[in-house]
Amino acid sequence: MTPLLGIDISHHQGRAGMSLARFRALRDAGVSFCIIRASIGTLTDGAFGVNRTRAERMGMAVGAYHYLVPAAIAAPEDQMDRFVSAVDANGGHDIPMVVDVEWAKDAPRLFWRRDVRPAGRRVRSILGGGHPVGLYTSAGYWEALGNPPGDPTFDYLWQARWTIGRASSVSELPASPPLANFGGWRNVPLWQFGALSFTVGAGRPHELDGDAFYGSIDEFRSLGTVLTPRPVEHGRRFRKGFNAMLESVLATLPTIQAPTDPGSGDQFPLGVAAARDAVEEAIGQLRIGPE
Repeated sequence: MTPLLGIDISHHQGRAGMSLARFRALRDAGVSFCIIRASIGTLTDGAFGVNRTRAERMGMAVGAYHYLVPAAIAAPEDQMDRFVSAVDANGGHDIPMVVDVEWAKDAPRLFWRRDVRPAGRRVRSILGGGHPVGLYTSAGYWEALGNPPGDPTFDYLWQARWTIGRASSVSELPASPPLANFGGWRNVPLWQFGALSFTVGAGRPHELDGDAFYGSIDEFRSLGTVLTPRPVEHGRRFRKGFNAMLESVLATLPTIQAPTDPGSGDQFPLGVAAARDAVEEAIGQLRIGPE
């Protein structure tokens, strides 16, 4: 499959927005979509509105992302409120919406239960159940988070896997993206591959984060419209028995107690209540359809 070529940008490409000359050069190089940072923490990226307008003027499909910071800096719920309001104020949120989960080596790190999962739940509640919510991250960051099951919280993955140093055209990309194999994802069509090289006029080459989407432009845009989960087919008898088994397991959760043997180790480092919540959520995701 021949992928679509894309980029992702922020105010780092120009505090007043990336120049029209660069957008034209990228369009001429075959770039058909652009994912733009809308916010970071509780701050709006000041270049978002201009970048979205210029990208759309060049005929590019657009998406928006939010750079998540730790809860010690800003509550994840407040961050997601800012994310959606920033996008709504600049064209509306009927576009792909993605939470960016990464951190620099010298910066405070993120945690799944404190930062990432609350952010995913909050943005989903704001957007409504029909709007997909995306996640940007790499396998390394996900391992640092403890390899949680991300797919119940987020609908799709924008995978960062920099296996290509740089590329200058779609012809240099492989026929299929790399497998993810983390967080519940495996085959993911949206991939940040490395650096995209391009030239503006007769000037020197420039580089931006390069992305590829393995699908049509309509399929890319659908990441920001209606969530259409694939139905799971099971016989009624199996479904009824399976869900009854889950109910019996859930009924035992209140009886879980903290270890009484001081030498038994710290089995519940976040507390018994947190452990119960985590198990209940995981089991709840296993339920099979309505009767």
